[in-house]
Parts: sequence; structure tokens; C-alpha cells
Amino acid sequence: EQDQYSVQVLVVAPSQELAMQICRVAAGLLPPEGRSAVQQAIGGANMRRQAEALAEKQPLVVVGTPGRLADLMR
Repeated sequence: EQDQYSVQVLVVAPSQELAMQICRVAAGLLPPEGRSAVQQAIGGANMRRQAEALAEKQPLVVVGTPGRLADLMR
């Protein structure tokens, strides 16, 4: 049986730049093997790829902008 985790932390950032910075800092706090636990969801990036990464990596922490997070929840 495979363990499944769901998002534990959702950080909503007002801009793409701030979201990317928060992702870098959050990933930097984790050991290298745990860095895939942080995923960004920002506008301006390919939404399909972001949705696939969320499904595949099943991150514990998602950092995103309000518009992209709303798009992904639909």
C-alpha cells in the first residue's frame, strides 16, 4: 500500500515574484531529498504542467498566486 499525502500548507502570495521567493526559501529549509515537497502554482507558467506536477509530486507545501490557485481548483 502506497502512502498518500495531501497538501498540508497553502501559501497565497500576491505576486509571482514573491511566490517564487517563498518557494526557494521553503525548499532551502528542507534536505535535498525533500525539496520536491514544495510546489509553486503561479500565473505565467504552463498551467497544464503545474497541474501534472501537483498530481505527480503530491507536494506538502503549495505556494501560489490567487488567480492560478483559483484556476487549478476549477
